[in-house]
Amino acid sequence: MEVAKSNKEATKHSEKTSEVKKMIPSLTFEIKPLHKKALLKLLHYHHNGIFPTYQELSREMEVGEKTKAWQCEAWKHLKTNNFIVPGSEKKTFCLSEEGMVLASSFASDEELAEFMTPSSNEELHEKIRTKLIRDVDKGRKKHKGKEIFDLLLEDDSRASWTRLELASKLGTNPDAHSFFYGFNALKKMGLVEMVGNVTREELKRKAESFLTKKSNDNDDKPKKKPKKNPIPDSDKSGGEGLVKEETCIVKTELEEKKDKTPRKNRIRGGTQLFSLSKKAFLVTAQKQEAN
Repeated sequence: MEVAKSNKEATKHSEKTSEVKKMIPSLTFEIKPLHKKALLKLLHYHHNGIFPTYQELSREMEVGEKTKAWQCEAWKHLKTNNFIVPGSEKKTFCLSEEGMVLASSFASDEELAEFMTPSSNEELHEKIRTKLIRDVDKGRKKHKGKEIFDLLLEDDSRASWTRLELASKLGTNPDAHSFFYGFNALKKMGLVEMVGNVTREELKRKAESFLTKKSNDNDDKPKKKPKKNPIPDSDKSGGEGLVKEETCIVKTELEEKKDKTPRKNRIRGGTQLFSLSKKAFLVTAQKQEAN
């Protein structure tokens, strides 16, 4: 079944390439998956006013900069034939007019709709949510990017928060993978920005408040009965079993000496304050609100 599907997609891609070659006579090479991926990424960048470097484009495509199929084939073909041209800043690149025609011809209706400029903040926010959900569905790191974005919108678009505060509001902590990768996804999309810092003392108060709330929440939960481990005959006499217990206590004390702060009370998330960036809102909508 998988082989049949793959063959069908290959045939469809080949037919599409033939159609495009008729539209663009200067196209003298075969469009392979990496060519298409680069074209669509650059088309997306074009609609967002971004000019990436070769390194940034490679990273966004999740391909090594020196991968032969990318550096010596796809990139070389597109650049040599002027489908990719230098951008407005040093070492940056963008699509030429022909490059945009070529990229658009390979984009699906769904992708073309995504590139269109939204007409309202609500439409923009929905597109952001869709992208964050798709980011998770594509098999990347499972994260809470959509939940963090909705939280920032819900509380106050002008408010600023530490990572610790955002994580605690979602019932997790800043070190959790789901929060870490979700927050990074928002930063990568340019949707959150650092707007300042809190003092260590203020962060400590926030952390203590978070830990108190977490402790109270745990107290409200029904406690599980501890499992009874069977005691070996050799331990019943009080010899070997007591030594093992004492060794365990000594190990814990040594660990605490390395880090004076108990692990559960460490302040996490950093002192930086973050808020939604201008990129999370339409410029036209901002002007209307100001008027």
